[in-house]
Amino acid sequence: MSILIFILIALTLLLGTGYLIFLLIKTGKEWYFLIFFILYLPMYITLQSFVFQQTKSPIGVFIIQYLKEFALFIALAVFIFYQSDLIRKKFKFNKIDLVFGAFIILAFIFLVLPIGEVAFLAKAAYFKNILLMGLVYFLGRNMTLSNHQTQLTLKLILGIALGAFCINLAEFASGIHFHTLVNYGNFQNVINDVEPTGNYGLSWTFETQSGVKRFGAFFANPLDLASASLLAFPIAFIFFIKTPHRTNQMLYGGFMMAIVGSLFFAYSRASLAAFIVELIFIAFIFKYYRLLWAGVFFIFSSIIYIMYFASEDLYFFILDTLTFENASSLGHLIEWFEGLESMIEFPEGIGLAMSGNGNGVDNENSVGGENQFLIFGVQMGVLGLFLYVNLLYLAIKTSIQTYRKALTPNDQIISFVAGTTKFALLLPLFTANAELYLFVSLISWWMVGQSVKIKNSTAILPNAIPHD
Repeated sequence: MSILIFILIALTLLLGTGYLIFLLIKTGKEWYFLIFFILYLPMYITLQSFVFQQTKSPIGVFIIQYLKEFALFIALAVFIFYQSDLIRKKFKFNKIDLVFGAFIILAFIFLVLPIGEVAFLAKAAYFKNILLMGLVYFLGRNMTLSNHQTQLTLKLILGIALGAFCINLAEFASGIHFHTLVNYGNFQNVINDVEPTGNYGLSWTFETQSGVKRFGAFFANPLDLASASLLAFPIAFIFFIKTPHRTNQMLYGGFMMAIVGSLFFAYSRASLAAFIVELIFIAFIFKYYRLLWAGVFFIFSSIIYIMYFASEDLYFFILDTLTFENASSLGHLIEWFEGLESMIEFPEGIGLAMSGNGNGVDNENSVGGENQFLIFGVQMGVLGLFLYVNLLYLAIKTSIQTYRKALTPNDQIISFVAGTTKFALLLPLFTANAELYLFVSLISWWMVGQSVKIKNSTAILPNAIPHD
């Protein structure tokens, strides 16, 4: 049965990928590349794990791993060769374009200079991850979508979120992690030289300190799922408030409930806190002050419940988290201090792939790694940290400005989701190497690129009407 499933999945993957790339080349529309990424990135790790489980071959893993680079290369080639006036085309640069460009150039300098203790190939693997962010942003910056394509893109993301929730329900009902079924622990051990940890043969990420299971559906891990939920929720929310039909409102309300459900199944404290921050941010944007008061009431009620009615396990779990006596929280704190100490001692940076847990990073040489800001700061110095923080600030600011000036509902939705997601992700960035969550990272950077494009096109149109 497993072999039959493998054959069906392999054929679906190969035929689906081939068909989308065929359409990409035939029509010259980079949108098909975006659809491929939305369908492929959530299952990026579990697909590799499943292929290795069935074939025992690193070659199959290698093919799955580099499909994204292959698709991106085709999309860039289509962009370049399908525009006859590309050389004469005038580009209007924004601040965010310049900062993003400077950030990638700085990373490239650290790649070519003999800085750090890791080999060039390891640095190149890490630089590739940074370059992916910039290239996807660039495509979003120059991609034109029809209203139908925009709607389908956003609804496809909601479909991914609903599918993840359904897998979560099956995981919770059976008590079995989906990752156990695809032999994730063995895959990480053989391919990435990471030994299984925890009580379930996966990693500590899949459980709380008390042993309660955390589920990640078909995403790389529960933290990846939780971050992706922060992307899907504002899509469901704005569809909910924009649609005039009660039936559709009930549908999108159901999507919101499913997305919140996945957040609780993933049991990520940073993402749950980020979700509250996301709600507050949405309330400010739409001036829903009742929602703010509802949020305050929810937080106050939760404090009362935890103090007087919750179980001892939950009470001490929250208390130990806030006081950094929880093992996970203490681990974050230690990693932060290591990163800060390195930045103080080496403000110019110690080299790419010297912090975090991305491709090319050797755990034995890694300094810090539980904070995306400090990871870039350790590797590329104070300048790298400054550019990254400035990049996030401009991404949020530009997206929200675009939302307020956008002339069409679809343009509003894209820019609103981009700004809201990037703001909500600030908290997870403090506790994880969150740019490695490829689905939410790359899709949100694409949305930021779209927001910049929309802003530039809106700025030259007369009578742009801001929207509250």
